[in-house]
Formats: sequence, C-alpha cells, structure tokens
Amino acid sequence: MVLILSTVSLLSGSVAYAQHDRAKHALENVPGVDTLLNQSTVNDVVTPYETNSPPEAGYNHTTFEDRIYDTRQADNDQGRVLRATEDSVAIRPDVDIDPQGELFDDANWAHENADEIAGRYFSGETGQCTEASIPVSQVKDRFCESLPAREMQTCQLIRRIWVDRTDTYRCDKRAETFVRLCDKTNSYSCVVNDSVDACISRNVRFTGGNVSWSGNRATVHLPRPTHPTEPSVGLHRTRWASLVKHPITLSVSDRFQPTSVTVRHIQSWGVSQLTVDGRPVGTYFNSSLPSFANTGANPWGGSCPRNPNDGLLFAYTNSKISSHSGNTHSAEAWVLNRPYRYRNFANSRWVTTVRSGPTVFQSNWDLGDGIGPLWTVNGLGHIGAWRTCTQLASLPANRYVNRNTLTSLNVNSFPTARPDHAKRFRSTSLVARVVYETDVTNAGRADITFEFEGPCCDSFGNDGTEVCQ
Repeated sequence: MVLILSTVSLLSGSVAYAQHDRAKHALENVPGVDTLLNQSTVNDVVTPYETNSPPEAGYNHTTFEDRIYDTRQADNDQGRVLRATEDSVAIRPDVDIDPQGELFDDANWAHENADEIAGRYFSGETGQCTEASIPVSQVKDRFCESLPAREMQTCQLIRRIWVDRTDTYRCDKRAETFVRLCDKTNSYSCVVNDSVDACISRNVRFTGGNVSWSGNRATVHLPRPTHPTEPSVGLHRTRWASLVKHPITLSVSDRFQPTSVTVRHIQSWGVSQLTVDGRPVGTYFNSSLPSFANTGANPWGGSCPRNPNDGLLFAYTNSKISSHSGNTHSAEAWVLNRPYRYRNFANSRWVTTVRSGPTVFQSNWDLGDGIGPLWTVNGLGHIGAWRTCTQLASLPANRYVNRNTLTSLNVNSFPTARPDHAKRFRSTSLVARVVYETDVTNAGRADITFEFEGPCCDSFGNDGTEVCQ
C-alpha cells in the first residue's frame, strides 16, 4: 500500500517566509546543468540510421503466421518452448479474487485505522479540528479555526494494491494404457434406406419355395410334387387322390414389427389347406359336397367336422364294383378331425372316423405324403347309397383353385429391436396341404401371396451423447 498525502495550505505571513527560505536553500543544492548543455554539445549533429530496404520490408501478416507455424512444428528447443508457452496460456486456470478475502486484509486494516495513520498530520497546534464524515478512501477535508489566522488543510488517502500472481505447474505423465470412464446415453432413430416396402422385403424370409416380391406382398411358389406310388390292388385306374404337404418357414427380423400378416391370394392345383403350427387357418376350394359337415349324412357314426378348418385335409380314393350303382370311381378331399378306422359290411370296407377320443390336433395324428391308405374297394359304395360328413370336395371339380382371401396370420416376431446388435429372426412354421388328382398337369402345385404391414427400419442412427472423464 502506498500512502500519498497532499497538503494544500493557506499560510500566514510568517509561515510563508519560512517556506520561501527552505525552497531557496533546496535550489542552491541542485547541481548545475552547464556540464550537460554547452556550445560544444549543442552543435553536435546526430545522423539517424536510414535505409530503403530493411530486412522486414518484405514481411506481411501471412509471413509472420508462417514463421510462427514453422516454429511451432519444429522439433527443437525453440519449437518446444513455443508449444509449452502456448499450452501454458491455454490451460492456465482462471482465478477469482475475492475482495473480502485474505488478499485484502492489509488494505482493510489500513482503511479501518485511517485516523491513527493520518491523524497525526492534523495536530492541534493550529487549533481544534472537526473531521467531516467522509470515508478515508476518498478526499477528506478538515476545517480548523485559529486566531488570529485561518488555515485550510486537505488530506487525500489513496490505496493502491498490487497483486503478483505466480502459477506453479506440475507434469503428470499418464501411462500408455489407462482406464477411461465414460457415461453414454443411447437414443436411436429409425433409418429407412428407400421405402418401407423394400425394408420389409429385406427383413422377411421364406423357406420351402421360391419367393417373388411386389411392394409389401410376397408370393411363395410351391413346386409340383413327384408322382406318388400307386397301390397294388389290381385296379385299372389312372388317377388317384394324393396328398402333398409343403412345409414353409416364415422368419421375421427384429427390424420389422408386423401389425398385420394376411394371406391375400392363393392358387392351387387341387384343394388346399394352410396350417400354422399344426392348426388350419384356411381351406380353399371351388365347391364342396352337400354331405360335408352334415351329421345326418353319417350313417356309420363317428365325429363330423363343423367346418373346413375343424380338421386336417386328407386324400380319399373310392374305386370299387357296386351291385347297386355299378362301377364307381371317385377322388375326393376329406377333412378328418379324429383318426380314421375301417368298418367291414357286406363284403365292403368302409372308412370312417372314430366317435370319441383325442382329436387329430390333440394326438398329433397325421398321414404322410402320397396316396396313402384311405381308399376303398369292393362291396357297397358310399357314392351310390350313402355319403359321409367328412367328404369335403370332389377333386375333378377342384383341379384348379384361384381364390382371393383375407386370412389373418399370427406370426412370431420381436416386440423390440436391439439397434446395437445384429439382426435376430423369429420363425413361424406353416404347412400348405394340397390334395390333388394324379396325372393332372401341375397337380399339387400352389402359389400363396402374403401381405405385410407394420413399421420397419433398415438400420438405426445413434443420436445419444457420451461424456468421458
């Protein structure tokens, strides 16, 4: 702290003469200037340095920046010093000076004790003084009365505080391998490359047949089966009723969340039935026989299906010689909801279902591909006298079926996706059962068109943030 006192006085005559004498005495002690300024030194001529092409004339701001850049990149002491200096400025921490902190303790002390510090300059020798109520850090006037003369004294107290800052740096060398703690918040957005329909086609897979896509619809083309082996029963037939089961696997990735999967169209060369996980969801034909699902047309008892989806589709061939109706030959599609059995009557073998017991779904009962055991020879025929409730349709009337449909499917899928992992697929097992006549063009083939609706993403963009320590 520097204390500057300035005193302005109105003095009496005796006091003024005393000050004049002191000033005169001080001037006599000041050394003369004749040794510095004389005729010789005044006449000396100093010629300043002058040039038209100083080394710096060709420099501009770009040149200076280039030189600084070169120095900064140089692998020498000068480059390291410049980089260290710039780094020191960049990482120098800010310091907030608290005016009420320890740094100002001395200044506060001087402020509080101003009377003791400066009061001695206002002694009572010239009379009683009255101090104005003004802070010592500002101009302070004191007015004193003295007889027979008056004197005005002014005192100014100025505080000047210098703060010297010293920064001390420490170099901590970190190992090449260290643990870095990061807090990451993930937030993903859906990215569709071109269209939702194209995205769906890339995230739905089929096995079991060739697949063609049109928009959000996929058509699975199921091939014609090989010709089945005919029974050796001594019959002269060229066409038998045969069964083929086309397995289909429908897989959906977690990038697609189907809200609707629908069978929109089916064409089959024969009567067809689509099952999902072993349960029929649709049976497709042109026309049915009037005895189907009619309990009154079931003279031998057994269990009748309530509708075409209340059982599994099978192939039945009737080829016999009947005394009532002559030779009868028929190829039919049957729906059985319970396993079959044979009944013998009047030298005839009849096929019917059992009356009670587990259904075909409860017992997982089924027959393999081909003509199979469901055929009847000799004796009375159901064509001439009776029909049964399991006879769904005549195959000659259903050699080609072309149907639009709205069959809804429940397929397995993921409720959520894992954007930071690879695709996952969930599969649903379907079977297309086709009952057809042998030796008919394209017999046993089928084309099934599926339609898909729902949100789909080709990929995900991570819009989250990451904060590391």
